[in-house]
Amino acid sequence: MNKKAFTLAEILGVIVVIGLLLLIIAPTIINRVNSKKENVEEAANKIIYDAASQYITENREHFPQGKKYCIKLTDLIEAGKLASPVKDVKTGKDMDNDYVVEVSLYSSGDSYYELRENPDCDSNLPMIDFEVDPSNKIWAREKNVIILYPEGGSDPTYKKDNDGFIGYSQPIVFNKNGILEAQMKYKGTVIRSKINIVKIDSTPPTCNGQTGGKTNWTKDQKVTVGVKCKDNESRCEKDKYEINISGHGKTEKKTITIKDKVGNTSICEYTYNKYIDTVAPSCNGQFGGKTNWTKNQNVTVGVYCKDNDSGCGQNTFTSTISGNGKTGQKTITIKDKVGNTRNCEYTYNKYIDTTPPYVIDVNSTCQIYDNNPGLSINITVKDDLSGIVYKKIISEDDDGSVGKYDETFENYNTIYEYPGTSSQYGNLRVTYLEVRDRVGNVYYYPNKIVAKREGDSCRILQK
Repeated sequence: MNKKAFTLAEILGVIVVIGLLLLIIAPTIINRVNSKKENVEEAANKIIYDAASQYITENREHFPQGKKYCIKLTDLIEAGKLASPVKDVKTGKDMDNDYVVEVSLYSSGDSYYELRENPDCDSNLPMIDFEVDPSNKIWAREKNVIILYPEGGSDPTYKKDNDGFIGYSQPIVFNKNGILEAQMKYKGTVIRSKINIVKIDSTPPTCNGQTGGKTNWTKDQKVTVGVKCKDNESRCEKDKYEINISGHGKTEKKTITIKDKVGNTSICEYTYNKYIDTVAPSCNGQFGGKTNWTKNQNVTVGVYCKDNDSGCGQNTFTSTISGNGKTGQKTITIKDKVGNTRNCEYTYNKYIDTTPPYVIDVNSTCQIYDNNPGLSINITVKDDLSGIVYKKIISEDDDGSVGKYDETFENYNTIYEYPGTSSQYGNLRVTYLEVRDRVGNVYYYPNKIVAKREGDSCRILQK
């Protein structure tokens, strides 16, 4: 059985890789450990500072503003504000007798707490005071601080946060939260004061989503839309900002300005659904009507509707057209789904004929039949619409002869002139006349027609 050992080069390579990994990972681990230690220390100190604050509140007459105080941890324990022993989270040792809470109660109402060893706190020295405008109780975009150095001191300096100490100039402007520390020499001793400058909000609020708009079409001229506001510091002036949008269309991009309580603003842009339809639908062509003559009183006609927005209420709109004639104009109102309307006017073929033919002229003419004088009755009949297609006539003369004519026309004349009948024997009478048009309207001549020949003259005696 063969066994293969690692070479020296391979072992060194593994060691190098592990070393590189440690170089990469170790700082992160150390930073996390240090961060946790700092968090634990801050939490422990906060418990002590809260105990001191409660102690001062309950004994306010002994702690006027504008002075610095050294409150022993043993006093807080005796007052029941802390439990003994108080441990130093860094060393694990008891702090009961060796530490005090240095409390600076500034004239502005602000305060600053710091844990110090007993000899480092001297409440008999004057205090450097601060004026904060606006107060730390009020949110603002920036704050101006004036340092009030006590008289009799020298070399006043200050520093902001982790900057170095510099010579004092009025006022000191903060545009973000921070710590201001001031110091000066006083009778051979350096006195210091610190203050937290808080409630500064220079961050614009956040656009936190849109509201409003429409999901269904409407003909309303205005649609309300809005944006939600979010601000984790001074808070938004309003939870929601709204405006009205108008104008035809489905969507619209709109900007809305939001504001926090100190005046920081953000412009929020969203595309909103407005679904506003103020445009009438389109007339998209006609249909219906007739191409052949009819005696029906009503003919159905219609119009096609088109709408690219909310859509037509229905695809077609119909009506009826009536009255005699070949064509006729009709106005039909179409409507979309939100109520916009348009009047569509078209000329339709209706081909309606409800009137019968009629006689426009009756006359008599002299005729020669087989070299004998005679006469005829001439009747002119007219139909204004569908045309005459049939006539029937019965006549008789003085010798008792009866004539019958029954005729259908292939071409539908509107005016037809023909000899009603003729005779060479004295008087001639038409006793029956019937005429029909293309759709069946019938005309019956109401009277008897009588014609007479006298010599060379022929005339109508009765019609």
